[in-house]
Amino acid sequence: MPQSTSPRGRAAASVSSPLPSVAATGARNWRDYALLFALACCWSSTYPLAKLALDTIPPITFISARSLIAAAFLFAILWMRGVRIPTDAKAWKLFATQQLINSTFPFLVITWSLKYLVTALLMIRFNKIEI
Repeated sequence: MPQSTSPRGRAAASVSSPLPSVAATGARNWRDYALLFALACCWSSTYPLAKLALDTIPPITFISARSLIAAAFLFAILWMRGVRIPTDAKAWKLFATQQLINSTFPFLVITWSLKYLVTALLMIRFNKIEI
């Protein structure tokens, strides 16, 4: 088991959740809708921006840069929260496998298809996945 996910850590994390779930409170406020709107803006801007970038950058370079920027952002969040990053090779192998299956390969195919298909068609097709 990776060092950062010990059974004690999971038990402690589930007991002391910083935010109550919506199911527990039953109410949503303006902040929830603002975050949803921000997420929708991020998702919807991905495909037109990728279409513009593909005129000068190959798809594999674009996806590699996108993944590295996302990893740097996530590492910064972990560092600010004081979460320890696993140091064992087994955890990093699992992270790499998850990255390839869940992010790199699907987005490489989507980005490659942007070279040949209309952006609006792809936005409609692939944004249904997240819903």
